[in-house]
Amino acid sequence: MATAQRALDGHRQVWRDALGYLAEPQLRWLLIAPLLLNIAVFGGLSYLLWQWLVEALMALAANTTITLQSFSGGLLPTGWVDGLLDFLLGAAWLLFVLIVTTLYAFSFTLLAQLIGAPFYALLAERIVDRERGTAAHADRHWLAFIGAALWRELGKLLYLLPRALGILLLTLLLSLLPLVGIVAPLLLIGWMSWATALQYLDYAADGDGASFATLRYRAGQQRWSTLLFGAAALGCAALPLLNLVLLPLCVAAGSLYWCRRYPLVG
Repeated sequence: MATAQRALDGHRQVWRDALGYLAEPQLRWLLIAPLLLNIAVFGGLSYLLWQWLVEALMALAANTTITLQSFSGGLLPTGWVDGLLDFLLGAAWLLFVLIVTTLYAFSFTLLAQLIGAPFYALLAERIVDRERGTAAHADRHWLAFIGAALWRELGKLLYLLPRALGILLLTLLLSLLPLVGIVAPLLLIGWMSWATALQYLDYAADGDGASFATLRYRAGQQRWSTLLFGAAALGCAALPLLNLVLLPLCVAAGSLYWCRRYPLVG
């Protein structure tokens, strides 16, 4: 119990310190610049997603009513049909929103990370240097820096996207099974938490010269702690509008987590 409490306290301290770093004037522009870019892109996308979700649920309600009436041959009283429909729609709403929200958070994270990769990589380097009291990262040509950051981000996408699609397909198949379907979204949430943790830990790991494979291995050695961090970051990414501000916070927290949980990679 005491060990678990210390672990939670350590995680909370990481997020508090990350907020402190982002409040510093010399780092604040690394929060504002990707924020403006992501507002332009994801403000419109989030609106379209919400419109699609509402229309999908309305269509589901209409089709379910027709199906129930047809199945019963009109023998079921309208009140029974309405009550059963309300129950089914409530369950479908919870499952549907849970899956869509998780997918939205993950896909938002992937795309926003690609857009803001150069800013986030620089933010991670600045925080790591400040945390360790060193200046290990020499100045580089900005084109080379941006190219390296985008290339690393694309490499992560090639690893994460196929696996995310596979987990999603498995979750959808399991959700069709009685009883098992109730807990099927937990599989998706667990994977998304793991993938999100890798996303935000990778900036500092890359700055230390660790490959993405090395990051996965070292994160796997502390899997439950990594999942806890990833779940918190995934929750930040799932908050509409607020996620635009919270993504740099996740980068800062991931950088501090990497510094404090792992020594320098040789």
